[in-house]
Amino acid sequence: MRTLYRKKHEMLLSSIDKYMKGKVEIIGSESGLHILLKVKSVNDRT
Repeated sequence: MRTLYRKKHEMLLSSIDKYMKGKVEIIGSESGLHILLKVKSVNDRT
């Protein structure tokens, strides 16, 4: 099960990076299945 969850977690992070790059910051991606996204305001984006 750990392998399955790890693959799902990696896919989730990859998809967030692909579709939301620059719009969000991923926080706590090393904390298991849960992640926290910090949505950047227009002024924060680079």
